[in-house]
Amino acid sequence: MSWTVPLALYGWIGCVAILFATLAPARAALAAYLIGWLLLPVAELELFDVFDYGKSTAVPGVVFLAVVAFDGARLMRLRLGWLDLPIALVCAAPLCSSLSNGIGWYDGLSSSTYQVIVWGLPYLTGRLYFSTPDGMRLLGMGVLAGGLAYAPLCWWEIRMSPQLHTDVYGFLQHDWTQTLRSGGYRPMVFQHHGLMLGLWMSAASLVAVALWTSGTTRRVWGVPHVFVAALLCATTALCKSFGALALLLIGAATLWSMRALRSSLPMLLLACLPASYVLLRVSGNWSGDALTSAVAEVSSARAHSLAYRFDAEEQLRDKAEQKPLLGWGGWGRSFVRRQADPDSREMVVTDSLWILFFGKYGSLGLAAMLLTFLVPVLALWRRHPPRTWWRPQAFWPWVLALVLTLYAIDNLVNAMLNPIYLLIAGGLCGFASVRVAAVSRARSFGSIPPPPRLDARVELR
Repeated sequence: MSWTVPLALYGWIGCVAILFATLAPARAALAAYLIGWLLLPVAELELFDVFDYGKSTAVPGVVFLAVVAFDGARLMRLRLGWLDLPIALVCAAPLCSSLSNGIGWYDGLSSSTYQVIVWGLPYLTGRLYFSTPDGMRLLGMGVLAGGLAYAPLCWWEIRMSPQLHTDVYGFLQHDWTQTLRSGGYRPMVFQHHGLMLGLWMSAASLVAVALWTSGTTRRVWGVPHVFVAALLCATTALCKSFGALALLLIGAATLWSMRALRSSLPMLLLACLPASYVLLRVSGNWSGDALTSAVAEVSSARAHSLAYRFDAEEQLRDKAEQKPLLGWGGWGRSFVRRQADPDSREMVVTDSLWILFFGKYGSLGLAAMLLTFLVPVLALWRRHPPRTWWRPQAFWPWVLALVLTLYAIDNLVNAMLNPIYLLIAGGLCGFASVRVAAVSRARSFGSIPPPPRLDARVELR
């Protein structure tokens, strides 16, 4: 491991402090998440001989410490509500699972502490800074900016091979063979895997497409939005991630169908898909063969990968059903050995986030994880019902809700945890909570205030 790894991870603390000292807190938090997650190495250092300090913990953990140091008054004013219950259960699930399996308080508390850092702190930061119309717009533009910043790096790796992480930090972050696709390369840049990068570029592309088709803006930072959308969509296609490209097409089709039909049904079906899929898989009523056959019509290689994942899920589901409520806990207790050779030490590869949660934390943890992604969308529905979706003040929340839903769908077959999507979840819940609270207070006085009016034709610079 190169000397640049500890330099980047420890220097990250000073970088975040500078951002909070020079920028407004919301902009500093967003910039820190984008810079940290997009540029820090995929590596971990042992901190104080007890804590693994790496990208997944350094970004949310250091940003939260900066929030306490530079904007503690805002944190003290924050009031959580019932919409935040799912993320609280996600954080508490490891403790419940460890105690139920007799692993002990130390293991449970340390596992829950890790869960709080990687899941709870990004969500909390979203609640703090991105719960207003301006905050939603800032977050959406941040996703777009992150995609544009990554596009040239993607082009370089597509042409020269995925070597940026090796050149900067001295090692390749993942298996080289998984970067080879269709006679070329699938870029990774500074992400854990090419699949994670592909989904990120799809999210940025969807935001750009939504801006282009909505007419909300004429230009993005002085560039016509049609060029921005075309550039990002082309980059996403060149990333050679079949699933991410499919999700981009699904998201764009959902936007188009909602506008054309003036109906909430497309978004409703999409939002309910993750929970419906998991229920079918957990109950054993759907094997996935039909989906595999459909994918085989497009790509036999992708169909083989999908079939492998379905088979692994079946084996892990059988093990998880032995402890269905609170799961097996950590330390690989929920994993299974390959059926072909029970004496082998090789474990079945686990690619899907939902089956990882089901095996480790049982139905409680799985339900909490699904609700963390579903509740923000349903809460937004309450604040901005379908008839208001095309109003300017509802544009950014609904675009971000669609991005979050596509991320939840991706986690049905992958386990690519990205804290920026949890910023979106927290921001959406806070956005809905503020409105619901305002409506409740207004009703007690006999009037309901109208939503804030924003100019539908603005130029983003």
